[in-house]
Amino acid sequence: AAYPLSYRFEPTHIMDGVTITLPVSVLNQVNAARFDWLVMGMLREKAAALFKTLPQRLRSQIVPVPETVSEFIAWIARQDGMSDLSKAETPLTDVLATFLHREKGLEISRENWDPARLLPHLNMNFRVIDADGKELAMSRDFAQLKAQFADASRTVFSTLHKNRLEREGIVRWDMGDIPETINFEKAGVRYDGFPALVDNVDSVAIKIFDEAPSALHQHRRGLTRLFLLELVEQAKFLERSIKSSPVAAFQYAHYFPEAKNHAQQALAHELVFAAFTGTFVDSQPTLIRTAAAHATAREVGKNKVMVMGTALAKAIDEALTATAEARKMLEERYVKGWEHIGPDIEGQLRTLFRKDFLRNTHIDQLMHYPRYLKAIVLRIDKARQGAMERDLDQHKVLRLLWQHAQSVMTSLEPKDIEYRWMIEELRVSLYAQELRTPMPVSIKRVSKAWDDLDKRK
Repeated sequence: AAYPLSYRFEPTHIMDGVTITLPVSVLNQVNAARFDWLVMGMLREKAAALFKTLPQRLRSQIVPVPETVSEFIAWIARQDGMSDLSKAETPLTDVLATFLHREKGLEISRENWDPARLLPHLNMNFRVIDADGKELAMSRDFAQLKAQFADASRTVFSTLHKNRLEREGIVRWDMGDIPETINFEKAGVRYDGFPALVDNVDSVAIKIFDEAPSALHQHRRGLTRLFLLELVEQAKFLERSIKSSPVAAFQYAHYFPEAKNHAQQALAHELVFAAFTGTFVDSQPTLIRTAAAHATAREVGKNKVMVMGTALAKAIDEALTATAEARKMLEERYVKGWEHIGPDIEGQLRTLFRKDFLRNTHIDQLMHYPRYLKAIVLRIDKARQGAMERDLDQHKVLRLLWQHAQSVMTSLEPKDIEYRWMIEELRVSLYAQELRTPMPVSIKRVSKAWDDLDKRK
């Protein structure tokens, strides 16, 4: 889509440079990386300014800078779709680093750049407007604007389209196929929509979302609900057969106090939902969107859901029982004397048993919960036996990576979710190596994964 641009040459003015006007309804749809590039007429100046932010040891290898900039502009023009920046979908600093690596043999990390030193006019200025063209806000910080207007953007988006796909009150698959995306145009602006099934408890609905991750999250839960509605007798039988131990139920009530008076029943109910998700949804190569795929999954899965439910209930019972052991150990005087270990593990436990963890966590990760909790118990036990100093050293190394994971804990982006579970595996590797991890994991690997993630933001 194309959006209006304006240019103002007035260095002391707040609108100095290029201003792009964006409807609030598209904030969740546009690629922020494109704005790094400004317009072709300003690319030379911005590239030169960025090169000058590099440390002296690197900058000295690209002098004279103007010649290096000219080489970069010529190199960019030879790339497909870049002569007019129509395919500029990657952050500018990443592309500059790629250029310097290929053409100059330099290794440039993300930390080597210092965009904060750029003059204001070398960053895009964003003007956000409502449906009537009224200005809502203006800033050069797109991430802040997107966060500020995320809800408003979704609300406005929902009023822009009327699609025959959208309906409510669905209790069986009778709606044909559901596409991954739809496109529509409104007031000259092209929008992408992402259809998904939505869980309404006693039925499901089809709704159009403005972001793919949100749509996928809702569709996964909506699919589960539809299978529960269609296979109600199997669901009831499974729920009756799940008998959580009193210790596990007590720990569940600790993290979900609203279930205190009926913890075993509440836990069984959530386990049934998770078992249906694991059997009918997570077991598929992709989320089901066709009537044929749904019918096949239903036929194959209805004879497997009891086995899945039994295995999952056992795994979560083991994990919650180990949680009781870990929390008891943390109360010991010697362990409490070390200020880092208790808060770190309590934070880890709150994250593992956060709201809707049985509904939102992929079945593969849920089945690893006993190992994660055994690792915690082993960590405390090793610390009790004299390895507390070593534990503290490992904690210092892990702390920043854990903070990164917490910053994306509510994200629905697949790569963010993958990083979050890498941290859990790293904890096993650091504190309970004897339990092994399903994939190679190390501080270096996890740090690189975060760097790669951070570049995309």
